[in-house]
Amino acid sequence: MTSLNAADTWADWRPVYIQTVDISNGNQNLNSNISAIAKDKQGIFWFGTAGSGLIRYDGQHADILRYSSSYNLSLPDNVIHSLAALPDGGLLIGTDVAGVVRFNPMDNNFYPYPATGKQYLGSRIYAIVPDRQGGYWIGSDIGLSHIDSDLKHTRQFFVFCQDNGTCSSQTRAILQEKDGSLLLGTDKGLVRYSPDNQKFTYIHFKTSVQNNIEGIRALYRDSKGYLWIGTASSGVFYITLDGKLHQPESLKQESPFIRYHSVNSFVETFSGALWIGTRGGGLLSLDRKSGKISFIHQNEAAPENLDTDSIRAFYREENGNIWIAAGDNIAFYNHENDHIFTFNNSGISSKSLADRNVYSILVGRYKQIWLGLENGQIDYFDKKQGFIRHLRSKGMASGEGIHSLVELGDGSILAASKGLSLINPRNLEVSPYSVPDLPENLIVTNLLYKNNILYIGTPEGLYIYDIKNKKTEHLTHTNSDSNSLANNRILDLAFHDNILVIATAKGLSFYIPKNKKFYNIFHRNDNINTIPNDYIAALRSAGKILWVGIRGGLLKKQGNTLSVVPMPESELFCETIQSLINDTKNRLWIVGSSTIAAINPKTQKIDQINRHSDSDKMIYYRDSAAIGADGEILLGGSNGLTVIPADFHPDIIPQPKAGLAITSVKFNGNELPYGKIPKEGQPLNLPSHAKNLLIRFSLLDYGFSRFC
Repeated sequence: MTSLNAADTWADWRPVYIQTVDISNGNQNLNSNISAIAKDKQGIFWFGTAGSGLIRYDGQHADILRYSSSYNLSLPDNVIHSLAALPDGGLLIGTDVAGVVRFNPMDNNFYPYPATGKQYLGSRIYAIVPDRQGGYWIGSDIGLSHIDSDLKHTRQFFVFCQDNGTCSSQTRAILQEKDGSLLLGTDKGLVRYSPDNQKFTYIHFKTSVQNNIEGIRALYRDSKGYLWIGTASSGVFYITLDGKLHQPESLKQESPFIRYHSVNSFVETFSGALWIGTRGGGLLSLDRKSGKISFIHQNEAAPENLDTDSIRAFYREENGNIWIAAGDNIAFYNHENDHIFTFNNSGISSKSLADRNVYSILVGRYKQIWLGLENGQIDYFDKKQGFIRHLRSKGMASGEGIHSLVELGDGSILAASKGLSLINPRNLEVSPYSVPDLPENLIVTNLLYKNNILYIGTPEGLYIYDIKNKKTEHLTHTNSDSNSLANNRILDLAFHDNILVIATAKGLSFYIPKNKKFYNIFHRNDNINTIPNDYIAALRSAGKILWVGIRGGLLKKQGNTLSVVPMPESELFCETIQSLINDTKNRLWIVGSSTIAAINPKTQKIDQINRHSDSDKMIYYRDSAAIGADGEILLGGSNGLTVIPADFHPDIIPQPKAGLAITSVKFNGNELPYGKIPKEGQPLNLPSHAKNLLIRFSLLDYGFSRFC
């Protein structure tokens, strides 16, 4: 049993899926620390390294640009600390010993800035930050400098060095405020530059926390306006809007989370968590509402997660995706996981399931969640009481998936697999449950309970068990009887207007218990007004409406009218609808084999939710859906339990704006400069002597294509 904090919410259960992205394509020369990240105007990513030079990455291929002794316009230094993308598609590159270098995409050459005089920007460049007027602030081993908007003229602003070359400090981080002032993170403390009086002043704090903060490595202003300060060995500080300095116990230098490691960078996720990148301590996540901090560090049991505890830099895209400079690799976090998430048995989280296949879901009267898994396993967890327990059926049931779960009148739980199993909710003991005339080895696919009667769906017809009188009826299809069950293979059961509705593999049946007869609806090839096909997979009764999910469509029964619901062209409606469920906002959720949609009850608009970020493709299982205690939508499938918050709306997730782009052109073996590659709608003009041509394309949507 895994113990959980009693105050845990779904946010505490949410795993963080960070995927390591292999950009090397087998190139062993890329085994060097990623140190900086930038994205150019076309959508190409650039990664600076601590030894392998500069990498250009289009989601499929990586090009390496590095120092060459035989070419004087190559990259002059392979160690890169900082990058900034320029409007012309070029870059400013902050190196370790060669100062600032400009990459010109029109000739793919590198041009260093002056290395002497008052225009000297420094040798070791830690930060390059846009000044919002076309120019760039430069933080270096000599202090603060500036490159004007013409990208030619440079000047020194705040220098720590004496005429003899001795420097008392270095500028490691730069943050430009909304009013135009600058904050500088230096080795000696926090410095403010005011454009009004053009003065630099050290900021001192008259608090019990600390008078001065030395060894600053990172500055970050979050969405609430708090200033976060990362240091070389003193932990993390933050300044609130009233100017007060704070340092939580969990972020002090000696805490188990920091352990005197250097804090290199910060980034805020779409959902508001603050990520803290450390060098040696891994990736930390701070929930600012609760103050809870957790590790997202190297996990040997989950190789798809971070494979290093050294985080050098973050880059957050406009849509919320986050790229992470993680040791020798780039890691990627898809923003979708801030909204919809899936957890399973992967080992990424200690709160994992016993098995990744979730065949059935039940939310009990006391809001406990029961999951039917593979091989007779049942997971039970109670968020209120704070624990999760793995249970298992006995006998023949232990070798079959749990296809359905139902709560009986006394609160006990029945699990359907090969035969039935009974779970005592008080001591969580599992025992076989016998139903007269129900074969013990028969696979049970559906359970429905009402008024002390248990309705049991199987591949061999419907069993109706009177629990009080211990009597069983077995109802089946008979070819010669039009009033018999439509088909013996039962896929779903539901009550609507006190009539039992039965979804079968060949038709829809309505059963009236009083006269023990079935009324059936079938597809007819000679009548276009009948249902489109006979494969009825899902049912949902919602007030006066009965929703019916079929292969490739949705039906709506209201009164005596059964009609086909018009659907947009979509992958979902080429699939079999596996589950239908109404949430607390009266939205109807339509779950296909691999896609999800919701119908807005006011506008009748159908919004499809495209899940791109599952590391393995999710196949949703039939009738594996429920509404949780807080109104969340729970869906079971081949890759675990998917949780959709109650307040989720499809518009929350920004959709990718990317198209197919030409990312490389070679003719006669010669590379066309990146700035001359034709953009969308532009022609490709080739010289007359071109004998062979190699064009590389890529869909620049990254997490939406490559990492699905």
